[in-house]
Amino acid sequence: RATEVERIHELVRESVVLRMRADVPVGCLLSGGVDSSAILGIAASCSEEPVAAFTVGFDHPDYDESIGAREAARYAGADHALLAITDRAIADHFQDAVWHAETVQYNAHGTARYLLSRAVRQAGYKSVLAGEGADEVFFGYEFSRSAARASTKPTWLKWISLTWRLLRPSRRLNPGLGETSPWLARMASLLDLSPALLGRLAGGLGHLRSLCSPDLLREFEGYDIYHAYYRSCDKRAGISGWPPARQLTYLWLHSLFVNYHLAADRLDMAHGVEVRLPFLDHVLFEYAQQLPVSVLADPSRDKVLLREAVRPYVSPDVYSRAKKPFWAPPSGARHGNPLHEFVQDTLRGTGVSAVPFLDRSAVVRLLDTLADLGGEEEAGVDSLLLLLTSISVLQERFRL
Repeated sequence: RATEVERIHELVRESVVLRMRADVPVGCLLSGGVDSSAILGIAASCSEEPVAAFTVGFDHPDYDESIGAREAARYAGADHALLAITDRAIADHFQDAVWHAETVQYNAHGTARYLLSRAVRQAGYKSVLAGEGADEVFFGYEFSRSAARASTKPTWLKWISLTWRLLRPSRRLNPGLGETSPWLARMASLLDLSPALLGRLAGGLGHLRSLCSPDLLREFEGYDIYHAYYRSCDKRAGISGWPPARQLTYLWLHSLFVNYHLAADRLDMAHGVEVRLPFLDHVLFEYAQQLPVSVLADPSRDKVLLREAVRPYVSPDVYSRAKKPFWAPPSGARHGNPLHEFVQDTLRGTGVSAVPFLDRSAVVRLLDTLADLGGEEEAGVDSLLLLLTSISVLQERFRL
């Protein structure tokens, strides 16, 4: 593994150095995790002046990364700017963020990114580096590591496991998911995906179906969209013969990653800020792609190869820090919150009525039940509410 670590170190450093070239100063977006901290550390090591680092802060300890980011900035000797995002600011700018991104939001982190890019431009910066892509290249997601474990089992054990799982009814694996997509439920079982992840997915799909118009549900009755998507990818790239982890990475890169994660580029460009992504450098990506899954994905922790490769540039705490996704506090379903008031006003307005695939009466019934929700249930419905609100905003802004 030492050879791979050394090569990744060289490629990551080269990628950052290349993207530091500009006629104007280049800063960094910093979360405090190993990805963005490594980029900042490398950028600082090849810069004569302190590098500017920009971080979002939330007034909620479970979602705020400012303490870790402050530590990473101090270790790199960076000029650190913290933007404290309030619920009021998110409510006031949610519509504009959806409009500029031209896509739905499942969480208010898109609005936070929109406000962060505005602060970057106000600070006089037109280019920054960011850490997107590391999880895709180095199997940083829990679901991709699960698939990697399935990919690296001995052949005889793999066949025993597959046979046993195929004999079990998919509904027993996850009833909600089995009803919505029998194919996805089966594949999720084969890949040992987290029951918690499947439960959230099944719950979200069930809620969404309950809000769709009866005409739409009748038109697509029996249609398994996940299976259809897999077939289209297999037809294009022949992925069915690949290891499970490679298949899942391909499906992710061609769906949520490119259409949702990278939509942040439009939020940045709304303020004339160019965000450069060293981990998506084609040479680095192609090198990682040809490494065996067993080398890239260590079952003990995420992104082991990357952590070792960038260890000289991050503090010991950052090196050992567990992955924490950039996620805003779920406040859309929280009564008394400005975003909740905005969601209520929007979804009870005329925009939803103009969306042909939504049942407005069902949406209103959902809003009426929010008073009875609490705790985890309230947090769980937040993504659904912001999805619906985004659809309504897109309808009103673009007259779809």
